[in-house]
Amino acid sequence: MDNEFNNNPIKEKSNGLAITGMVLGIISIVLCWVPILGLVLAIVGLILGVKGLKESKNLNGKGKGMGIAGISCGAVGTVFSVIYLIVWIFTVLLVKEVYDTVDNEIDSYKSIYNSSYNRSIDYDYDF
Repeated sequence: MDNEFNNNPIKEKSNGLAITGMVLGIISIVLCWVPILGLVLAIVGLILGVKGLKESKNLNGKGKGMGIAGISCGAVGTVFSVIYLIVWIFTVLLVKEVYDTVDNEIDSYKSIYNSSYNRSIDYDYDF
């Protein structure tokens, strides 16, 4: 009879670590192309997914699937982020090399232009 009038249901404890690990793992996959951010989010999501999976044993399996999803998404995000980080580093080094080459070519053309320009000027004026 007491349950009829009781408007406060019993709240079960949720597995916040597993939820956070899963969310960060998903975000890390979406942001894996951002050089450092994606990797950090993936590693934190992976760690929180493992902790959430361990905590699910104390909560009678609550959040087990989200913990596994956090581990999976964190691992995939880590792999993608490392691949993109390598691509970013390679791109920066390639752009630097191209910039240096173009800068050297421009300097050589300037020196050739200046040397030929200085020879063609006639400083003797006959009035």
